[in-house]
Amino acid sequence: MLNRLKYKLKESGSKSDVNQDAFTQVSFTGERTLLPVGEINHIVDVGAEFNRERNESTIYRIKGTICPLFSNPLMNQTRLSTSANGNTTPVTTVGNGLDIFNGYLFIEDQTSSTISTKTTGEETLSYKESYDLYLDEKEGWFGFTDPDIRKAAFCEYIDIEPTRARFDLNSAVAKNWELTMTYPYSSDATHHIVNGGLLIVSSEEVVVGGKPMIALGTSTQHGLENGNRVRLTNMSNSTNNGDFTVKRLGLDNGDYLDNYFVIDIDPSVTSVGVISARMKKLVGTEESVYYLRKFKKIITDNDYEIYPLGFSKTIFNDTNYQFLINEDIDIDGLRDNLGRPLSELYATFIKADSGVFGKVKSGLDLELIPGNRGDINLSNVRQMHTAASTASVPNHIPLPGEGDIYTNFANKSWFYGDVVEYNRFTLKETVLSKVLHTFNTTIRENGNSNTLAKGPRNEGYMYNPHHLFKIREFSLYIEQGDESTGGIPDYAEYLGPNDGRYLWRDFLDIGVYDGDGDFLDYPFTNGAHYLHQNICFMTTRQDPYNHYGLYYKGNEAGGSGVPSLATDTFDPSDPIGDAITDNFTVKKGQDVC
Repeated sequence: MLNRLKYKLKESGSKSDVNQDAFTQVSFTGERTLLPVGEINHIVDVGAEFNRERNESTIYRIKGTICPLFSNPLMNQTRLSTSANGNTTPVTTVGNGLDIFNGYLFIEDQTSSTISTKTTGEETLSYKESYDLYLDEKEGWFGFTDPDIRKAAFCEYIDIEPTRARFDLNSAVAKNWELTMTYPYSSDATHHIVNGGLLIVSSEEVVVGGKPMIALGTSTQHGLENGNRVRLTNMSNSTNNGDFTVKRLGLDNGDYLDNYFVIDIDPSVTSVGVISARMKKLVGTEESVYYLRKFKKIITDNDYEIYPLGFSKTIFNDTNYQFLINEDIDIDGLRDNLGRPLSELYATFIKADSGVFGKVKSGLDLELIPGNRGDINLSNVRQMHTAASTASVPNHIPLPGEGDIYTNFANKSWFYGDVVEYNRFTLKETVLSKVLHTFNTTIRENGNSNTLAKGPRNEGYMYNPHHLFKIREFSLYIEQGDESTGGIPDYAEYLGPNDGRYLWRDFLDIGVYDGDGDFLDYPFTNGAHYLHQNICFMTTRQDPYNHYGLYYKGNEAGGSGVPSLATDTFDPSDPIGDAITDNFTVKKGQDVC
């Protein structure tokens, strides 16, 4: 009790008295003040800072959407394994060739015959009848519905080789495609098409304003317009060498506007037909130069992913895909084939072997005009095959070093990209022809007259390997200056001591458009540019209309109905292309007035 403390609220105790809080006001003072507004303070323009960082960044991250358009009209004539699909073996989902239609399950009535002894049933089909009955096309793929009544599965559709799995961009079985990123880094002016000027391969007599003239056809597109000046060399009649004005483009009926140009030469003093001459476009006094661009790999590890795009399919029920380049692409210090900072990147696809296909070859996409077939040095992609070269079916030489691209892919640092025309006065590269790749299956290439479905079948598939990602655009306006002019970029064209001028086009800032080229305004964040491109990626046939002599006609004669090589002469042909024609004629000769 002695330690108990007693507290009184006030002088007198009362139920109404309460405790009171006491506050002491403390004043804080300092000897420092804010800096006055002056030169060391300024307002930051966030938009201007963003544009500065965006245009200075050299880091790119690439992704894209791929819409595939694949098909298998060029089918294997025989099975991958001769032991498969015998008398009692069920039909497999892979490895089937056209000769499967001569198998027991296709030619005999299963319900009234003995499978083990292959006794003839009530109905027997010949190889041709079975082929006509069972071969079907479904959503762009050729195959058949499994006829085996012993299977639990019902109406399973099976592709003839090469199956859709051989083209799949994300196959779990084998890699069907390689992908890398490239840029134009060098040029080659030694190829036959461009060496000494653009090759002229054909001449035709035309009439312009009632006057006979000559139309000259170039192997690639010519890139000319009415009124342009051209310089001709190596003409069959040397008096026709010299400078001429283009009077018109195309033939009299309006065909081949991009390949033929008309000049005022009397047809009676020059040869008409297949010729070999050279043409150079003139801009003022400056001759254009022609060359093939080389595209160099820009990523080292080829680290990429291709995966299905969720809930997205084409009209043919094929899955759309996306690809992502996992490596950051740094273009700092890289220059293109003209010594300029990079303005283009390309996604480059290479067809892989997967154990079914032969060599991947590279060639030029040339028009079907006289002169583009016979000369094997033109590297016409539509005339590349594995058979011996003959007068009717010449075998063109692939572009140098690109006769077996996939095998050399790991060690190959560059690829041919396209054919271009460039003039120092216009400072523009004009693409005249693209480089395409072609491939075929080894069974089609190696077929012979001793097999049930014969060969060889020289026609293969083609595809465009290079797909553009535009990263910068040049100005519409050409700048000029001399040695006393400041700010001349190091990529400017110097016209020589007799002229003294420098010509160049400025790089446009990203997000700026001056009415020429593409408007580029792609996302920029985290110090990197993000580029996305939609790519329609397709394979097409080399010769679907038998213009180049590669189409395989087969033998449509019916056999005896007995599945024997000695007696059954039927040999299925490749599908023939069905050309779609216009209901109205819309082309016409140009009005030169």
